[in-house]
Amino acid sequence: MSNINGKPDGVDDNGYISELLPDGTIKTPKLIAGGVNKVKLDAPKGLAIVGKELWVTDITVVRKFDLKTLAPKGDIALPDTTFANDIAVAADGKVYVSDSSAKVGEKGFEWTGGDQVLVIDKSGKAKALAKSKDLGGPNGLAFGPKGLLVNTLNSNEVFGLGPKGEKTDVIKMPNGGLDGMLVVGDTLLVSSWGASAVYRGKLGDTSYEPIIQNVKGPADIGWDSKRSRVLIPRFVDDLVEAYDVK
Repeated sequence: MSNINGKPDGVDDNGYISELLPDGTIKTPKLIAGGVNKVKLDAPKGLAIVGKELWVTDITVVRKFDLKTLAPKGDIALPDTTFANDIAVAADGKVYVSDSSAKVGEKGFEWTGGDQVLVIDKSGKAKALAKSKDLGGPNGLAFGPKGLLVNTLNSNEVFGLGPKGEKTDVIKMPNGGLDGMLVVGDTLLVSSWGASAVYRGKLGDTSYEPIIQNVKGPADIGWDSKRSRVLIPRFVDDLVEAYDVK
C-alpha cells in the first residue's frame, strides 16, 4: 500500500510503502521508505509488479525496486508529467501510467491541462500514448477484453484507449471523481469520490449501480480474489477497509 504522507504533489522524500496482511494488520509499516537505504520516494501512488520488480508512480517518474531485496533499481522519467497516478501492466509487457495533470492549491486540485496516458515499452522509455484535455484527468487504469480502460478524476467517464490513443466505448458513471478501477471476470468495479461509493456493472454495459456506499475518499481499490473482497483505501481518513462482494 502506498502512502503519500504529505501533499499529493509534494517533493519531500517522506513517502513510503506499507505491507498489510489479509486481516488488515500492518505487517511492515514502512517496507520501503523515502530517505532510508538510499530510497527516494516523495508522493507514491500507483503500484505494479513488473517481472521481479515493484514499480511505483511518484509525481514525475516511475521508481523501480527489487521485489526480494527492496533495493532501488532506478527511475523511469515520465515526459511532461506533473501528477503520475495509476499504473497497469499489459499482457505483452508494456506498462501504462496515467497523468491526471493536477497540482494542489489552496482550494484543492487545480487542473493544468496536460492530461495524458503514457506507455513504457520494454526498452524502459516512456512516451505519451494519448495527451488531451478531453481525457478528463485520467486516473484509474485496468484491462478488459478490448484492451486498456481509463477512468477520470475530473469527470465521470470510463473509456477504452486504442493503440493510437483514440478514445472508444465511453461510459458515463452516475457520479464523478473516479479513482480506483478493477476488472473481475466480466464485471467492472469503479470507485467514485463524488458518490463516496464503488460502482459495479457488466463490461460492455452502460448501467452501473453502487454496491458499496458511504465511503469518503475511496482511492485506488484492490481485489482479494481468495476472499472475494474489495479493498478500499480511504484517502482522507488514513484508513483501509475491506468489503465482501458477492
